[in-house]
Amino acid sequence: MRVLASVFAILLTACAAQHTTQNTPGTTAYRHVPPSEFVNTVPVAATSTEAATIIAKRDAGSFGAALRSIFMINGRPIARLRNGEYLTMQVPPGRYNFGVEWSSPSQLVPTPKTNQTSMECEPGKSYTLRIYPVYQKGMFIQAVTE
Repeated sequence: MRVLASVFAILLTACAAQHTTQNTPGTTAYRHVPPSEFVNTVPVAATSTEAATIIAKRDAGSFGAALRSIFMINGRPIARLRNGEYLTMQVPPGRYNFGVEWSSPSQLVPTPKTNQTSMECEPGKSYTLRIYPVYQKGMFIQAVTE
């Protein structure tokens, strides 16, 4: 009976772990998005000193791996992001709506849904956006400090 209880406890812990992902600081644990996954060009600053740096990264892990996600700027699709991938871009200063459009391939007719966050980007500053799955709610995006 004790063995059965121990196995059950291990299985519960494993199931709970599958419903979380973790943000890893930096980008060394992530793969760069391949050029073939970009679907649009990024707004470009006139000079690099006038630019704000944006790093968007999607959490790695098996939880949420089947969800398709597209990183967006001001409602415009930029690139498809898979688990454990990131992209870096330089944008002109200004206010942006950064979003993630996602859908589940398990739906008979996948219906895209979008979550977004808005922020003011200043020249010379760097901003990191975390894209991550939430159990039974889809993909979310938020600014993080690293």
